[in-house]
Amino acid sequence: MARVHFRRGEWAEAVAAYEFAVEGYEAVLGPEHAGTVKSAAALTEARAAADG
Repeated sequence: MARVHFRRGEWAEAVAAYEFAVEGYEAVLGPEHAGTVKSAAALTEARAAADG
């Protein structure tokens, strides 16, 4: 869902969804897992877009 929000330019929603995903990935897979790292990178990109 985060990616959909991001593509629509719904920055606040994208950031919230990516934050939720990263927290979940870290809890289940750990911080070094590829899925966690990829989601964290997307979160960074969404935050940058939100900041304008």
